[in-house]
Amino acid sequence: MDHRFRCSLVSTTNNNNNNNDSNTMMNVMHLRPTIDGCNQYDGIFWPKSLNDFQRLNISPLKCNLNQTDIQIVLNNFTPFCRMIENGTEIQMTTSVEKYIIDTMAEKFNFHPKFIDAKQNWGKFVNGTWTGSVAYLVNETGDLAMGSISVLYERLKFIEYSDVYLIDEVGFISRIPKLKTREWLVIEPFTWPVCRSTNQCSQYKNL
Repeated sequence: MDHRFRCSLVSTTNNNNNNNDSNTMMNVMHLRPTIDGCNQYDGIFWPKSLNDFQRLNISPLKCNLNQTDIQIVLNNFTPFCRMIENGTEIQMTTSVEKYIIDTMAEKFNFHPKFIDAKQNWGKFVNGTWTGSVAYLVNETGDLAMGSISVLYERLKFIEYSDVYLIDEVGFISRIPKLKTREWLVIEPFTWPVCRSTNQCSQYKNL
């Protein structure tokens, strides 16, 4: 189910042939993975109390994590992701994903803590994941960044965000025109030198 999908299922059972609304029983199930605007629930959520229904009304855009530490797994991959070690702490430097994380942290009010995956995006070896995927599967990481390629094996274990890419940009220009070879001998000299040489030649001829 797409996490942006939201639907309410309503089923009614009428035990009265006169269609009296007071005797109509109603069951309501809400299919909405996002609850509280922050917590994920992959399946059917059956609200049973007033508080449950109020939780459904909170938009994901109003998520407030109250400065919760979010473990973010990184791999150096310029220009998408770039990190440096500052003592015992890992920090991100200027890169595309730094701006994404900063924006998310400000919007959803969380504190990012970075984990270095040591240039290992994730391989499935002998039934066990390594790298970034392992952190997500083992729930020691909340989010992984650094241009993780989409592979069929990974799709069965982790969920990807929307794809974003940066294409290389190049410029095409015309080849400079070939210069004539008539002035090749004197071309390296400046104009004052050329004039002086010309005058000297004229005086010599006199």
